[in-house]
Amino acid sequence: MQFQLFEETDFFDRIDLSGNDTNVLDQFQHPEDVLTLEVQTANFDEYFESVEEYLKTHKQRNLAKGIAKLLTIVHRDITFEEDCVEPLFPAFYHKADFRNWYSATLHLFEDDTDTLDNCYFLEHIHDAIVHFSHNYACTGNPNKIKYLKRRLTYKFCNHRFGNSIRIDDINSVVGWQDNQERIFFCFNAFNLKKSCQTFDGRVIRNVDVETVYAHDQGCIGTFERNKVVVAIGGREAAGKTEIFDGTSWRAGPDQPNNLTQRGVAVDVGAGIITIGGYGDVNGYSAYLLTYDNMIENTKKLVDLGRLNSYYVYNSIFRFGEIIVAHRQSIPNAGIYMLTWNGNSLEDQGMQIDLGLIGESSGIFIPKEKTKCESIFIGDTPQRDTDVEEEIIFEQQCNVRNSDACVIKLEVECDFDQIQEIVARSYFVGTSNYNFPFRIDTIWDSSGKRYNVALFTDGYETIETFADDVRAEHSLYFDEDICTNGDYMEIVIKQWADNEGTWRKTLEIDGVLMSRYTSLTAPTSSSIINGRLGFADTDESSFAYRNSLGVKNFSIREY
Repeated sequence: MQFQLFEETDFFDRIDLSGNDTNVLDQFQHPEDVLTLEVQTANFDEYFESVEEYLKTHKQRNLAKGIAKLLTIVHRDITFEEDCVEPLFPAFYHKADFRNWYSATLHLFEDDTDTLDNCYFLEHIHDAIVHFSHNYACTGNPNKIKYLKRRLTYKFCNHRFGNSIRIDDINSVVGWQDNQERIFFCFNAFNLKKSCQTFDGRVIRNVDVETVYAHDQGCIGTFERNKVVVAIGGREAAGKTEIFDGTSWRAGPDQPNNLTQRGVAVDVGAGIITIGGYGDVNGYSAYLLTYDNMIENTKKLVDLGRLNSYYVYNSIFRFGEIIVAHRQSIPNAGIYMLTWNGNSLEDQGMQIDLGLIGESSGIFIPKEKTKCESIFIGDTPQRDTDVEEEIIFEQQCNVRNSDACVIKLEVECDFDQIQEIVARSYFVGTSNYNFPFRIDTIWDSSGKRYNVALFTDGYETIETFADDVRAEHSLYFDEDICTNGDYMEIVIKQWADNEGTWRKTLEIDGVLMSRYTSLTAPTSSSIINGRLGFADTDESSFAYRNSLGVKNFSIREY
């Protein structure tokens, strides 16, 4: 049995009371069914005490302590009275919600079982507090209760609720309505069991027509280029299939495995494949919903055989013939692969073991934040002789000297271009000649060399791996540096690690040439713009032009 935790901003203002049939429950003749505050308070406290004792016997003492504290806060922060002029929740005051819930709910702590589901307890504890407070709260503030209950959920049921408490089991697909594509949100376990809402990027609309069956926790898919939305199974709709054509729902063929919950559906062009889930065969089934007669637009379900792996609690994606499934629950949480050739489905098994211990995972497919990148010079080389004075390349990412960043460029390896005159050529670097780097060429008594200058003021640890290093930040290289052809790739990285230590490295053709560390961030916060050439045109000591090519010059966020 699965129960859903319902939590919104107004913590006590909404509660799903479906399943609490007052007419049936009124037939009970037990003393605990009396609606007086005294009797129901005893039921409320006894329920919490029983839960606490059960948890302790099952070696869940931390959760038991948290629930005991929660009960203490409930009685501390809310006053419950039999006769209240202005109750906290007047619409529910003196109703039978708590009594009905208490009488009708099968409490797990009464079962003789060694299994334990923390989420189950937290869901029921939520229901107990909400119903009891609705019916008998007179004065007080529930905010502390809300906060503590959320903390317990994050700590002991985090694998289900992720980073926030939310309504579970909303199915979403891209479908069609009113001749346009929209996102369909369907079959929520509370208020959309038989219906959907759509979103077109601006407005959320209700789909006016409903299904015959409640498909919450079933699976949903689309085919015919999203023109057809298909719902299969559900907690109370084992094996039932219904098809939405943009206007109305109609019955489809029953799913032979009587699929209920935790299956997934994937569009394979010719139809929809349902994979795994709970049914007559749990986890190992696969069926194709496809055309039986295209002219009459009838569908059929084809058994694709038994799978090798157990598929429940999955997210699923298709890339051509490859179907990727992410199993989110232990044991065997991981990335699985199946292949579909148009006729048969092959289970290739686990490809990546996520190695989870103790809990199930959250939602997979982490998408790395797109790093902003500015390209100063592309694949076509540019030279300082191509420009008058200098050209400044303004970036679009607003990366500054105090930010984590990666600078890359390729510089031509041609020592014949370095003339034998006592002068430097500040031919490429950044608009500020000192921060964060500059590359120039030089000829002196030691011969022709490239100089990479990384200004490292404030860095406390400096390690260099070049033969000729001056002032701890200027590295000089002779012809031995050109090992990979006509161009050498220079990469400068600056970032803060997990401990807050700032680091900077210089690599040339993949070889580490220097590294620096600091406990504080760089002090300069000026923006980093690229530069080619030098401002002075007279043959000063820094204005000499070497005509070396520069390409693939860029900066991006780290």
